[in-house]
Amino acid sequence: MDKWLSAVEADTRGVSLEEKIAQDRPPEAHDKCSNVEGVEQVSVPGVGPVCQLPLAETRFSSPRVISGEDIATDKQKCQLKALQRSDYYPVQFSEEQWGALRRTWPTGVCAFSKTGVSQTGAVPWRTYENDSGGGAVIYGGRPLGEAPAGSGEGWTSPTFAGWLK
Repeated sequence: MDKWLSAVEADTRGVSLEEKIAQDRPPEAHDKCSNVEGVEQVSVPGVGPVCQLPLAETRFSSPRVISGEDIATDKQKCQLKALQRSDYYPVQFSEEQWGALRRTWPTGVCAFSKTGVSQTGAVPWRTYENDSGGGAVIYGGRPLGEAPAGSGEGWTSPTFAGWLK
């Protein structure tokens, strides 16, 4: 790990941190399957080598993430896409199994690469108190207004950068 992080720290290329981390990984840093009988290392297209045990869940994740949703799991309702056999490689379905899938999800399955239905980005700073004072609540809030002078920078998300002006 030290070798890996040192390589990332010494990397002065003008690429993102994510690219440096992926590209500067030393070959000895990789997933390792245990010596448990039945656990084998397989290569998954687009992912690489992973450990697999057919009788146990080895992915340590939620069904939605396994189905393709990102780790944020912020899609309450997903847009749909048609079933395609190639999406499930290396699983091979019999005609009977494929027919059952098509009957179960006739309108399609979640297209996690798309934004969720009615999903919007973060709403920057809002106030929920009425200007007239007295603590009256404004349901849904209203924009907070410009940041006070000298507020500085360092906000956690570009979503809030517009507040600083």
